[in-house]
Amino acid sequence: MDDIYDILTNGHAGMLHDKQRHCAFKSAIQSAIAEIHESGESVTLLDIGHGTGLLTMFAAEAGAETIVACESNKTMSDIGKRVVSSNQSRFKNPCNIKFENIASTILDKMNPGYKNYFNVIVSEIYDSELIGEGCLTTYRHALKELATKNCIFIPSKATLFAQSVHSTALSTYSYLENNINSGLERNYFEFHSPWEIHIDKIKDIQLGEVIEICHFDFRLSCINNWTGKWLVDMQSDRISHGVLVWWKSDINNCNFITTAPISNPEYQGFRDHWMSIFYSLCPQPSSSFSIEVEVNDVELKVRHSVDQNCVCRGNYPKSVELSLHRYIGMTNSPRLRDAYMKSIKNTYNPIATDNLFHSSSASFVKYLISDPAIRNKVKEVDISVLGDSRDSVLIDSCIHPECLTTVSNFYRRKRLERSVGSHCSLIPNDFILMVSLVDCPQLHNKTIIPDEVEGFDLSLYSSEVKKCLSSCRGQDIFEPVHLWEYDYVLLSKPSQIKNLETPNSTLRKILKVEKSGSLTNVIISLAFDFNGDILEFGDTDYFDKVDCFTCVDCLDVEEGDEVCVTFTILNGEIDRIDLEIQ
Repeated sequence: MDDIYDILTNGHAGMLHDKQRHCAFKSAIQSAIAEIHESGESVTLLDIGHGTGLLTMFAAEAGAETIVACESNKTMSDIGKRVVSSNQSRFKNPCNIKFENIASTILDKMNPGYKNYFNVIVSEIYDSELIGEGCLTTYRHALKELATKNCIFIPSKATLFAQSVHSTALSTYSYLENNINSGLERNYFEFHSPWEIHIDKIKDIQLGEVIEICHFDFRLSCINNWTGKWLVDMQSDRISHGVLVWWKSDINNCNFITTAPISNPEYQGFRDHWMSIFYSLCPQPSSSFSIEVEVNDVELKVRHSVDQNCVCRGNYPKSVELSLHRYIGMTNSPRLRDAYMKSIKNTYNPIATDNLFHSSSASFVKYLISDPAIRNKVKEVDISVLGDSRDSVLIDSCIHPECLTTVSNFYRRKRLERSVGSHCSLIPNDFILMVSLVDCPQLHNKTIIPDEVEGFDLSLYSSEVKKCLSSCRGQDIFEPVHLWEYDYVLLSKPSQIKNLETPNSTLRKILKVEKSGSLTNVIISLAFDFNGDILEFGDTDYFDKVDCFTCVDCLDVEEGDEVCVTFTILNGEIDRIDLEIQ
């Protein structure tokens, strides 16, 4: 079950809902098999990374005589084998299908008979960066060791493109603004790490000229490591805040798939398993500037070709990069900065005490304080000694690196309150958990496997997934999401969840449905109490995420219905959520 859950969290469900992807591959496989048959040969097809076996079934249905399907993940290999077996009645002719639970790169070593044996090789091992799942290494090996001389590759080619991006919203996520950071040791924090994003959901986005940065032909020897430089142009007088990278892949001469933004005429619709990639760079006041792109077998790097006006981030671990993105977005939020400053001034008396602290795990909190006189008085403190510190004020940054979900951040705060004692004032004064009901097929499809794809029965797999999801406990039941990236309908107003501090209990919350729809997800968001000034996050702040709980089976609800949401609390954490229409 753990393996199935890991597979789901890597976008597998979303991929199986992508009809355009399925149609492109199905058409290309049919054309390739027909072409081989017209030449008088039998088809020997290799499906690399077969997953559910969908592409294998496309090939068997189209009349392939021999298919070898390889998959390195044992759980997925077993599922694919059973799914294909349950759909054999759909196949045109008797087909010899053999499953190999190994990577394709050692297939010829484990079975020398596969050496240059396949006249059709099909795979879909792309990610949002195109190359992150190792497609270059895989295709290079397949071309040399597994393919016949005139082998048909599906997909056959891929191209990476880049565009400069202007977006004040994304800029607040990427680096500190000058007016906030005045007097501090750095002007900018720059992040070259990629951010998968539904770029079309950003309200103020403007994209520059499209440039081709790299082309791969999988029928030829793929490149190894490579670096190139390009001039990107905003084609306007607006500042560029970063670079958007997307790709287009030719499945064959007639079909392609792409992650192009919606402003591009080749755009094919919403996808959640592939997205465009945004690289945040220091703002460039000129309309055009140079970027350097580095490609190796599994990684794409984008940076300024000359970094003269910014301080680069150094080599932070990925988890730290992600948390710093959230800190920067939080720091650049005017409503949050104002709330902190107002609350600090109302709470902190510099004459009566010098005990103004922030925790050592949240040093970024200093950047929230716009008043230099107060900022200079803030001291780091070990939380364990605060219980002995009278009349002190502790500034809590709201978002911590170790807290990947809204719920875990809430409980971290409750543990903090118990640790510091009654003599310490906390800013914000309180954390509040809010719950709401939403109708969002896109979010639901991120997790739930369809029962049928292109006429093939996947119910065997989908039922196992539902069983796995129903058994999820604790933090595994939640997925942090940017709600603004999805098209959703709020079925109920956000309502406060109270009394969650009880270590082991069951809490029931009744929510009134205000719009009819399909209840697909329960959203838990965080609000902050600054001396009665309540700030709710997750709707307008791009940096913040909410916890998303996916209903295994959707509930059709009508306006006026009451839904009982039951929270099972175990060891001071939400362990389970159950829903029932009253």
